[in-house]
Amino acid sequence: MAPKTNRNKRQRDRKAEKERLYGELFAPYEPSHPYSLHFVHNATTCDELKMFIDNAQTTTNFVFDTESDYLTNFPSIIQVMFMKQIQENSLVLIIETAHLPVESSYEFLQLKQLFYLIFRRQSHIYTWGALIDELTPFLQFNLFHLPVSSYIHNTQQVFKLWFNDWLAFQSTLNDNDDQDNDDTLIINAPAFDPIIFLHPLAINNIKRSRNESWSIQDATAYILNQYLPKKCTLRQWSIGLDDRILNRTRTFSSTYRKKMISYAANDCTSLAAIITFMYQSHIPSALQCVQYPLDIGEYSFDQEQNGSSLSFQVHLEDITTSDDEDMDYPMAVHDINERHSMEISNAEPYHQQLHDDNVLTIINDSNLLNDNINIKQKIRQRRTVQAQKRRNQKTSIRHRKNRYIYEIIRPVNMSIKLVKNKLKEFGINYLNVNIVRSQLYIGLKSHQDQIEYENLLSMNSFV
Repeated sequence: MAPKTNRNKRQRDRKAEKERLYGELFAPYEPSHPYSLHFVHNATTCDELKMFIDNAQTTTNFVFDTESDYLTNFPSIIQVMFMKQIQENSLVLIIETAHLPVESSYEFLQLKQLFYLIFRRQSHIYTWGALIDELTPFLQFNLFHLPVSSYIHNTQQVFKLWFNDWLAFQSTLNDNDDQDNDDTLIINAPAFDPIIFLHPLAINNIKRSRNESWSIQDATAYILNQYLPKKCTLRQWSIGLDDRILNRTRTFSSTYRKKMISYAANDCTSLAAIITFMYQSHIPSALQCVQYPLDIGEYSFDQEQNGSSLSFQVHLEDITTSDDEDMDYPMAVHDINERHSMEISNAEPYHQQLHDDNVLTIINDSNLLNDNINIKQKIRQRRTVQAQKRRNQKTSIRHRKNRYIYEIIRPVNMSIKLVKNKLKEFGINYLNVNIVRSQLYIGLKSHQDQIEYENLLSMNSFV
């Protein structure tokens, strides 16, 4: 036990020394983008939750972080930042899972709807570390299910690749004497004594040779030249941070709570600032993301399909995905068991085959016609019954997902036939209805229909 105790003590001492050093060398971290902070707990009103839901519907990019209690490791808060354009105000939510609304309440249902919108297929989720590691402890609260169908960006993993590529890019610029390029971003790492603060090239070589991950504190120091305190990491996060929580632990002062709140918010806003810097550098590795293959339950590293700049930029646009039937994107399906049982397989390279055949010398039009007929016959022969079935499954699920872009969720304890009769009585034109675990999902045609029918259908309409 003694060697382990000594090792832990040395680790704590090194962290304390880093905190002291960064505090002396850098100005304290200050968010560079405007944001408004909100809490979600058992005192949050329906109107507040409705406002969060409305914002989620118009947001594509989200930053996630979580905190758990020190010692007990109880999952206590989820931080979510709604990433807007740089000049716009972004929402930062602190969801206090130790003080959630009663699960049978309307507020809890609204909170589930909020997570459903955040984790929809079109969303891009940014974390510092693996999302599944962050969210798995919170599954016990029944707010969401894993896996999610969104694009997942492990910024910590991408950062190591990006930083190395960025240094190589800067070296090329230096060799070409092209420092006057207005489109170039420069990391102005301070020229301190290398014994106490390493040069960017040195820290990069150490990280790569030891296969070490970057901490967000180090990334903030080297990229933003600011000190991001991490002293609050080991804290009791379930005390109730918002003063509106009646059963909060009152032994902690308001000053103590404010420090913890600032720490929680800064973890999101600092990551957003790092993402901004990375994407504005125009280094290709910044466009990589992680997708969640449903059949193996693990993360895979992938290049972004659409090649677009996805994040926190001056001209942020909604991300659209291809409707190509051969694309194996995870689909948003309400039936959890069905989603896990989906067979995901790579489509056959038909387009590549066409390309290879077309490089042959073409003598005349009849040969060209015969070649094309032969190619089509080969393609039809290669497409087995199982391949057609998989293709049809993916097409069907994609169409089903599209029916739920605009949806209303309500509790239900009646059959689907009675639900449809009720909807006809209300005069509601729906695209599709589905019941999963006593919850009714109503797919609608437009956002305007969603707003209108939300007010028309009460929470007791189908119970």
